[in-house]
Amino acid sequence: MLHATAPVLFKSTTSAQTLAEPANAAWLAVLALLAGRAAELFRRRYHVALTHFRRNGRRARTSDHQFEVVVDERGEAKQVLLLEVYSGGPAQAAMFVPIGPGREQLQERPGCLTDFSVPPPTLSVVLEGPGRPPIDGLCLLRSTAGAIAMGLSDAPSAVYALLRRNPTFAQECGFLGANAHKLPGEWTSRALPSESLLEEFDAVMTRYGFWHELQRKRVHDNIEEGAVVLDDVLACDTAHIMAASGCSSVTPPPTEKVPQPKSRKVGRVHKLCDCGKEAWGGCLHPWQQTDPGAAVVVKGPTRKHWAHKASIVTTGRTDIPLSIRVCNYAATPDGKTLLPHLAELAEELPRAVKTANTVVADAVYRGNNEGAKKYDIDVIVGITGRKTRASLAGRYPGIDRFTPNGVPVCQAGHAFAFRGRDIKQERFIWQATADEGGTPVCTGCSLAPRCLVSGSSRRHLRVQRQDFPQIDWEHPQHQALHAATYSLRTGVERGIKRIKKDLGGEHLTRRGASRVQAHLDRRMLVLHLLLAAANTS
Repeated sequence: MLHATAPVLFKSTTSAQTLAEPANAAWLAVLALLAGRAAELFRRRYHVALTHFRRNGRRARTSDHQFEVVVDERGEAKQVLLLEVYSGGPAQAAMFVPIGPGREQLQERPGCLTDFSVPPPTLSVVLEGPGRPPIDGLCLLRSTAGAIAMGLSDAPSAVYALLRRNPTFAQECGFLGANAHKLPGEWTSRALPSESLLEEFDAVMTRYGFWHELQRKRVHDNIEEGAVVLDDVLACDTAHIMAASGCSSVTPPPTEKVPQPKSRKVGRVHKLCDCGKEAWGGCLHPWQQTDPGAAVVVKGPTRKHWAHKASIVTTGRTDIPLSIRVCNYAATPDGKTLLPHLAELAEELPRAVKTANTVVADAVYRGNNEGAKKYDIDVIVGITGRKTRASLAGRYPGIDRFTPNGVPVCQAGHAFAFRGRDIKQERFIWQATADEGGTPVCTGCSLAPRCLVSGSSRRHLRVQRQDFPQIDWEHPQHQALHAATYSLRTGVERGIKRIKKDLGGEHLTRRGASRVQAHLDRRMLVLHLLLAAANTS
């Protein structure tokens, strides 16, 4: 019967003409760079980790926060979490989420998983013995990185669908087909993976820190090969990524000072036991956050988000992200992330820190200059305007007011220009500006007799340092040199845009700070693979 069999309309084949299309250039360049000795070492290390992962169980999680006190009711668990929010967040050993396996691993890790400088054993040693051969780890890596380079989601379900609807992409990743058998001489299978195997691949890569190590190595190689040009300025800022979870409102108990407290947003909680949701109220297993690390991130008076927070460091003049680290607690103040991030950057990319002598950042990073001197780096921050007292202008004849940024404005309406500092007297020095012809605006001004000292053609003004705390004494923001350097701070915004917008980093499909770190590391890896490809071509 003819209607019993669907007709074959066409057969998709890989052709040179298809691969030569400009639309395919980006992801093909990414796949081409995931080859060679480094790729082979990754393949061997991944299968060592996969074996270790399967032997030690799959329920353990790397960075979930468990409450110290075992509580019976869900509401009580949220109250405990609320107390932690009041005290500045959960107590963590570090500012950023740890990379790699945590203390929950039941057995000792092999040396090649603890120290990535130790070469892993060959596949013949790792995969000897009976059993079904695992799906090749390098093919799985290429499929995930290729999906990001194509502008698609890297979620396991999305990669699974992409491999099946795009045979050309699957073949370029190294897969041989849905029912392909292991080839003679190979130790792994190159059959198309199931969605559950892609989920497992993502879990292994995240738990053992492979995504972070791959992107760190790629950034390091790009610096050595000249694909990334370092300069003397680094830019730092934080970015929020909307959490793939919800939050709950909890009202703290009333006190004498606050008889009617307002409700607060805290993360939802659950248990990872097998007792069943109905029995959670009575079982003794600890409550855990459903999305560890997420919190309320305030970006403005009316812009509050339930999100994760990441600290990003980029080059100052070329806007290339060098490092990105996710905070253990998203409500951590931005200014506290700089020094821990510099410490990690000095360890992972020492050349970047040694080359730089300045970090530019927002005004909230003020107060980090002393700590940054350890790396011979000055921190130049922006200025936050603050209203000055009206009586302050009355101390200086001819001055009408001071702007929120501390700039004096005379009674004739002319703003003064910054001249310098009187270090001994701890004063800022200002002077009247000049017109287009270079003549001081004081010349011919009807108010000049009240302002100018006899014999002077331009008004100069010295103001006390303590009256203008918004101006940084070490690096005055109104000084031309520092203002020009601080203008490079906008480069970090473009670096954030490349990660979040261009490569889809703003769309989370996982919960937990460790998975958010892996999510951003994948974008960093693809970005620097594209930079390496552009440098090679």
